[in-house]
Amino acid sequence: MKFFFLAICMAFTALFSTAQPFRINEVMSSNGGVITDMDGDTSDWIELFNSGTTAVNLNGFGLSDKKDQPFEWIFPDYKVSPGEYLLVFASGKDRRIAPVNWNTIISSGDDWKYLVPVAEPTDNWRISSFDDSSWKTGKSGFGMADNDDATIVTVNKSIFLRKKFNIDNAASVRQLILHMDYDDGFVAYLNGVEIARAQMVGRGDLPRFDIQASGQHEALMYQGIAPEKFVIANPALVLKTGENILSIQVHNVDLTSSDLSAIPFLSVETTEKALAPRIVSVLALGNQEFHTNFKLDADGESLYLTNPLGTMTDSVRIGALKINYSYGRSSKDAAQWVIYSTSTPGIINSGEELSGEMTGKPVFSYPGGVYPASMKVSISAPIKGDTIYYTTDGSVPTASSLKVVGEINIPTSKVLKARIIKAGMVPGEIVTNSYLIYGNSKMPVVSISMNPNDLWDYNTGIYVDGPNWTADNPHFGANYWQDWERACHFELMETTGNKVIDVDAGIKIFGNWSRANPQKSLAFYCKKAYGYDEMNYKIFNDRPYDKFKNVVLRNSGNDWNNSMFRDGLMSGLTYGLNFDQQAFRPATIFLNGEYWGIQNIREKINEHMIAQHHSDVDENNITMLENDGTVIVGSDTDYRTMMSFLASNSLANQTNYTKMLGWIDVNSFIDYFSSQIYCRNGDWPGNNIRFWKTNDLTGRWRWIMYDTDAIMNLWGGSVTDNSLAAATDPNGPGWPNPPWSTLILRKLLENTGFRNQFVNRFADLLNSNFLADRVNKAIDQKRDAITDEIAQHLLKWNGGSKTNWLNNVQQMKNFATARPSYVFGHIKGKFTFQNQQIITAQADSMQGLIQLNSLKLSNFPWKGSYFPDVPITLTALPKVGYKFVKWTGITTGSDLATVKVVPQGNMVLTAVFEKDGNHYQDIVINEISFNNAATADPGDWIELTNTGQYDIDISGWKVTDSDPNHQYIFAASTILKANEYVVVSSDLIKFNSVFTGVKNLYGPFNFGLSSTLDAVRLYSREEQLVDEVNYTNISPWPTSSFDELWSLELTNPTLDNNSGANWVLSIKNGTPGSRNTPYIVAAVDNLPAATNSSVLMQNYPNPFNEGTYIEFKLPQPGEYRISILDVNGRILRILKGEDQMATDQTIYWDGKDDSGRAVITGVYFYRLEAAGLREMKQMVKMK
Repeated sequence: MKFFFLAICMAFTALFSTAQPFRINEVMSSNGGVITDMDGDTSDWIELFNSGTTAVNLNGFGLSDKKDQPFEWIFPDYKVSPGEYLLVFASGKDRRIAPVNWNTIISSGDDWKYLVPVAEPTDNWRISSFDDSSWKTGKSGFGMADNDDATIVTVNKSIFLRKKFNIDNAASVRQLILHMDYDDGFVAYLNGVEIARAQMVGRGDLPRFDIQASGQHEALMYQGIAPEKFVIANPALVLKTGENILSIQVHNVDLTSSDLSAIPFLSVETTEKALAPRIVSVLALGNQEFHTNFKLDADGESLYLTNPLGTMTDSVRIGALKINYSYGRSSKDAAQWVIYSTSTPGIINSGEELSGEMTGKPVFSYPGGVYPASMKVSISAPIKGDTIYYTTDGSVPTASSLKVVGEINIPTSKVLKARIIKAGMVPGEIVTNSYLIYGNSKMPVVSISMNPNDLWDYNTGIYVDGPNWTADNPHFGANYWQDWERACHFELMETTGNKVIDVDAGIKIFGNWSRANPQKSLAFYCKKAYGYDEMNYKIFNDRPYDKFKNVVLRNSGNDWNNSMFRDGLMSGLTYGLNFDQQAFRPATIFLNGEYWGIQNIREKINEHMIAQHHSDVDENNITMLENDGTVIVGSDTDYRTMMSFLASNSLANQTNYTKMLGWIDVNSFIDYFSSQIYCRNGDWPGNNIRFWKTNDLTGRWRWIMYDTDAIMNLWGGSVTDNSLAAATDPNGPGWPNPPWSTLILRKLLENTGFRNQFVNRFADLLNSNFLADRVNKAIDQKRDAITDEIAQHLLKWNGGSKTNWLNNVQQMKNFATARPSYVFGHIKGKFTFQNQQIITAQADSMQGLIQLNSLKLSNFPWKGSYFPDVPITLTALPKVGYKFVKWTGITTGSDLATVKVVPQGNMVLTAVFEKDGNHYQDIVINEISFNNAATADPGDWIELTNTGQYDIDISGWKVTDSDPNHQYIFAASTILKANEYVVVSSDLIKFNSVFTGVKNLYGPFNFGLSSTLDAVRLYSREEQLVDEVNYTNISPWPTSSFDELWSLELTNPTLDNNSGANWVLSIKNGTPGSRNTPYIVAAVDNLPAATNSSVLMQNYPNPFNEGTYIEFKLPQPGEYRISILDVNGRILRILKGEDQMATDQTIYWDGKDDSGRAVITGVYFYRLEAAGLREMKQMVKMK
């Protein structure tokens, strides 16, 4: 019991004498925002206090959370004065340098000399001796009367600024930081030496007064955001004792811009304390911050303070603490430790003192979820006599809230929060359940609940205008522009109405100008401080991921109340291309029980998302930038170097082009730019561009697609608009295509090899991903997903009629139909090509495939358009058991498997194959085991089987995963006999510890298999692909999120092993070296095969323990039945539907047969029969 445990903690800590003058005074192990460190992180903290009469030098003192490692973290030379409190952040950041003293010596409102030039000033304007007596004097900031200016100026091109200041002792300056709030670009000089530059890339070492900024940049401070920080390296080289001069030139992006801004700050950190230091809070410089190399465990641990001689001078045992509660010495008796609901970091402990936490939590009679009608809910306490308090407005229950007395009536949607409260004790755990009276929504439903004041309070609410709101759209300064995080509860209900995510999290308003919309985008943050590190559920059906640290509920940005899915459409159309996109799923939202319309669930773009998308990437080893190199994570140094190189070198030179390939992933760049050009993004490329790389020698910039709301003529325009011309314009305006944003593509196109690669890949995409039929079908799917909900959403937000919405969608379909032909025309015009020609490719798909440029073709005949000016590359790919013979339709090189062809009109190219007689097709990947989290871990392993009549020599064959560089090669004289098995293991010792007596065991292989998305491929010694399995954890592939030992088993080795419907999870250990458990016997095998049809969905959950839901969609209303079968084809149970009038159905099987007995663990099948329809899928019951 937590209460008993905390009582022991208090008794334990009381044993330590308070006679020690320097001691641990207060601790917070779950900081939800009580205080932030210099990095803006809500790190845990430890407060120490000198209660003595003399200063204590901490040099050599140790602080640790491990008794046997008292000097885990050691203080440097630092004195704590009598009566002084010292705060140490337990962040794991390991900062031991003694904090020195910050002083902002130049701040907003200070007087400057300034000049709005009409001609170029002399070069010496940057140095102290320059005579600036003719310049005007004004207070910063400087600007053009846009509500953030102390000195109003009229500026078309630039403004030059000078500020003199004195430094008493330059040697004492350890850090020097310039903060700059600016619009649009600037260069700063200290004593004539350049110290910072932004948005002036390629504008010369000493930019002329009439040079425009290289990109648009909005000032930040009037939006409630801190100005950008520029750390000046080696300050001793630029500063001098006595008089110094800071000189800055600020430039507009174009002559029509009306919002130039300049507010500089210069801060020094010194070893000498200033008499009256100026601290500017918005700069978040901080004065004293130590950070330990360990973190605190919110579930409880010990802390030890040890003097340099090795004597423990203080210690404390901390129990489990709720978020924002602290554990500290009592203000009444310092020998006693108590819990504080209101912490006091850095000052004397005070406030209500609590003795322990209530155990147990309320029990609800019904789980939260979506319900069709009003209901009554009862709430009970596990211990008789405990008092439960509850709320219905989203707020946290307190002793002033309603007491639970009898059933609670739920006539309409409502959120119930309940907890057990007893005087003098920490209140019990809050249980939240949303009861949404909404029928069966066809979309998932998200319920957000939180303190109403955190939303709507005029001064502190994140959703309202607030006191600093400005009239002009998008109302910068409003509360919803602040970077404020509040606590909330997040629940996700699936389309079945069942709750699948139930977490406490942080919430912020999200987005850019769409913050001004009445319905705002929201970002959610899972942190241990809130009790949950992540959301554990596969939110997106088309993605393999089932763990999320952050998610976003997006209001569709600029597409709000138009289609509501433009951005999601492009994410889906480009999924699988060589750049990253956010997953997309529309949902119905409720906020504190109130209907809130449609918002789209999206991944949040950050280092966590990138690491999840790329399993070989460490989230702590990523640089991510946006627009013209603005840093999100990491450093812009590599980008600036690349852009400088591009500006001064021609890529027609192959050596220069090769160097450029060391900076960018050229395939990612081409796919990204082609996609943006195709969709006619009107808010790009000078905006909404992000890219990332790993911070190592192999790191290359890769691109991220996001915020593609302004596509398909959202803001007018035409399907005929030439986005390729806009993306290569060298003299575009500040928005949407300034010169910096087109520089990379312009320079790359100087290289003929790149041009040909770009043109051919773009044509490949126009012939595949962006085919009119494919795009129109995708639009229809997105439209149909929200069509039943859109009318109510539009009514909620005064967004017009459903008819208008359908018209908007139809405009997108019109665009999709016409766009490819216009893009082909734009390419032709850009490069003065001949007319594109239609190429027909043919082959017997049972014998082989054709690779055409980047496309692998499998459906024939296939047709596509290409330019005669750019040869295409074709490769014949024989399937296992066949060999390539020749090409027909070409004369030169017809006997070569790979040929280059100049496209000509009505060209028909046929790849001819014939049998090779080697029987390789009999070798099948039959079983896969990966990522075992069970105690008995055999490592990863792969089983092959020979289904034929002939022994096959597999010497020199290789097994790989999705990375072709990960290989295991079979040794000489390796024979796989007919009807036998071969097992390849990643760890032979681990494998033999779990499985004994397995014949034909080989290994080890030195790579791991992913549990979410990967491939297993088998190649012959002739490099022919013999077999491959591309698996994921998305239906129809079996899915799991448990820690049992299991494998993926092919139900029958004669079936297509690249179809997830033909695989099941093993019952437990798997069957390496022998026939698979679920090898389906004839009684079941003769039933209709499982398909990927959307008529019968994969059951959820699968595997299941007690029961599972089965969803299906009928072509029309009518009678149906679901049959449950075992692996022998015996019918165990027939589930008949009660509602014969609906086409969308969900039926629950409780895991029992007709006699009411629970079925044993194993593989089962469920079969749908309705109106001539018969379809079946597999499922697994686990313990």
